[in-house]
Amino acid sequence: MKIISLWDEKGGCGKSTLAWALAGAAVNQGLKVLLIDEDPQASCMMLAGDNNVDFKTVDQWPSDKPNVDLVIVDMAPNTNTIPSGSVILPYQPTRLSYSVAAKHKDRLADKCDRVIELVSGVDMRLKNHVAFLKNNSALQMRYRSVYERLTNDAASLYSKAFKNLSGAREARNEIDMLLKEALK
Repeated sequence: MKIISLWDEKGGCGKSTLAWALAGAAVNQGLKVLLIDEDPQASCMMLAGDNNVDFKTVDQWPSDKPNVDLVIVDMAPNTNTIPSGSVILPYQPTRLSYSVAAKHKDRLADKCDRVIELVSGVDMRLKNHVAFLKNNSALQMRYRSVYERLTNDAASLYSKAFKNLSGAREARNEIDMLLKEALK
């Protein structure tokens, strides 16, 4: 069983949306997935209430070891809990968001399998985003309205409803690439 944790001290960086999208990608690849929503906002639990996906979502670690291939953890935005497994550290393409994430990279690298930095919500039409990315080697995910639709519909990027939506193919490619990196 592999574990992928989405962690950042700062809220609003896309952890829940990424966790939801990654769970859908893993199921699409034939993996049995458990999504654990540790965030007090309980966004993933709310989405799971629509029963539109083929993975289970719970609000805490089960007492017994789950019988799944992959556990994805949407962690609370705090520094009280150390993530497990491969950690995806998302942040927005701003100095403020990056500074919050950067101060934890070394500590996380010492305690976790690996840390994957991810700049989320990138809009290449914005000069400040382009400038921010110039000297940044982190993985990147573009701003795409399809991610908003994903959470509005509580669905998977891999469902029939998303097959031909504008930006869906590119979003699936980004999420597949992120999942592949996290499962290394």
